[in-house]
Amino acid sequence: MDEPQPPDIEDILAELHEDARGRVKEELLPGERLLWAARSHRDPFRLSGFALNLFVTLTFAAGSFIAFRYVFSAERQGRTPDGLVAIAILLGIAAAISAIVFASSIASERNKRWTRSQHLYAITNRRVILRTPTYDRLGVEVRTIDLPAVGSIHRTEYPDQLGTLTFSVEGSGPKVVDPEHGTVDPFETYRLEKIPEIRRVELLLRQTIADRRFQQADEASPKDFA
Repeated sequence: MDEPQPPDIEDILAELHEDARGRVKEELLPGERLLWAARSHRDPFRLSGFALNLFVTLTFAAGSFIAFRYVFSAERQGRTPDGLVAIAILLGIAAAISAIVFASSIASERNKRWTRSQHLYAITNRRVILRTPTYDRLGVEVRTIDLPAVGSIHRTEYPDQLGTLTFSVEGSGPKVVDPEHGTVDPFETYRLEKIPEIRRVELLLRQTIADRRFQQADEASPKDFA
């Protein structure tokens, strides 16, 4: 019986964009075999999450507009409703501030979604590779973990077979800035965030780690030359 063949690298990369395929390939070492690669899932943009802010903005704006209409109507009748003018101005200021907060919230959400979409992960027969934007989004940070150094693995599941794998790493090292979680110690925990088919990826990672450790143990064991 023929032994099962490892997956072809082009089949693994088929679902990635062309630029992501090249980035994964350039991280592979000579003789290293790619087993899985994916980008972090980007959540769809939902305006409903900003509905309250939008409602407040429109309410203030409408209130200011109505107040100013009454002011103009009163002035045509020879009256000067100073109190109403002040209310109209305050409502206008509140509407402007609320609009700025609304626009800032949308921009922040778009930036967060873009940053997450740039997270690129891969598992090879030797390492786990994490390629993420730097905190200022001007560069790229590439972290690699040798498979035998991976410790405990924790799975978080979301709808549609999406999930996050968090795993500890044995060792110690300098702290770095993570674009999603602030300052972290890369040798304490790593995350493969919002990836598809989370259970299959977890099983692949666990099995590959076990195979790699077995291979290293076999290479380190004394050989009999009798």
